[in-house]
Amino acid sequence: MKNLTSRFLFSPRLLASAALAGGALLFAAPAAAEEACISEGAKKSQVTFRSKLGQEEKKPGTIKPPTPDQEMTAGQRDQRASRLKQRQKALLVTEISGIENLLRTTPKGAPDRVTIARRLAEAYVELENAAFREKVQAEIDRDAAKKTNATLAGQKQAAADQAGKVMVNARKQAINYYTLVKNEYPNYPQLDEVLYYLAYEHEQGNDYPNARKAYYELIQKKPSSKYIPNAYLAFGELFFNEAQG
Repeated sequence: MKNLTSRFLFSPRLLASAALAGGALLFAAPAAAEEACISEGAKKSQVTFRSKLGQEEKKPGTIKPPTPDQEMTAGQRDQRASRLKQRQKALLVTEISGIENLLRTTPKGAPDRVTIARRLAEAYVELENAAFREKVQAEIDRDAAKKTNATLAGQKQAAADQAGKVMVNARKQAINYYTLVKNEYPNYPQLDEVLYYLAYEHEQGNDYPNARKAYYELIQKKPSSKYIPNAYLAFGELFFNEAQG
């Protein structure tokens, strides 16, 4: 089992290779999003989120890119963790259902629709992380039970498999809604964050061509973004992973 924060380890030589790779790139088409599993009971819940969502916008501004730590891991590059709380999966499913209903009933021209779409993307990221934690714990419990209780070990393996499916589907939905924001709101003040985390989600799913495409789009469209150094670091790691096969 691989540690979450040790999956992507950077080195200075990777940063150098990333700088050379910043030129012409061929990209694959974005991956099609699929629906994540949400229970019918959760879909009955109706929640109003507009007042909360309106608080998440930041004032646009030009930010000078900082110098990154060359040993920064992929987990450390995910700055969403500071604002996305660790919550139970059932609560997240209920919230996601409410936000999806809200997005469906919000006119395309409504000024807060982009905020709702982005909040939905990040709610799916929270669900992805919750499912990952559940999967890891189930695998730990499975290993502990293997020698003493084969039945329990089998149950924990089934739980780990189910959590893995939820994790993958939630990631696909996060990509879907980040892509919606990117395509429908090209003047969104926080487009750099959307592009960065769209690329990051592709990276977490080992979809390296689409990850490179989104990172490159970030570099081209928002060259002064604070996420640019991390994008170059990610480029190096992506090419290294592919070279290793």
